[in-house]
Amino acid sequence: SVSMQIGFNTAINFQNYKVRNQQNNITFKKVNTRYYKLAEKSYSTGKDLTSEWYAKITDGVALWKNISKQDALDTMNAVRKWVGKDSIESYDSTYNFIKSLI
Repeated sequence: SVSMQIGFNTAINFQNYKVRNQQNNITFKKVNTRYYKLAEKSYSTGKDLTSEWYAKITDGVALWKNISKQDALDTMNAVRKWVGKDSIESYDSTYNFIKSLI
């Protein structure tokens, strides 16, 4: 009876933790349509993202400030499906660079 009670309490506590954890992890994604469309166009012409696209999104965040750091990261996550094996290193280095900006 005691072990059954412990098991029941553990299951209830886990469920409560799971619900709390799901509520705390709610994030809103904001994809920048301009950079998304540029990535889509880049992919449609060469089945990969071009170095020009990586330069544009980096410059947009670091130089021109026409896209926020978080929006750039969200946009990069959204276009990740178009990254080919030839540009995965460029994707990773661009993502990490933008992520490291203050």
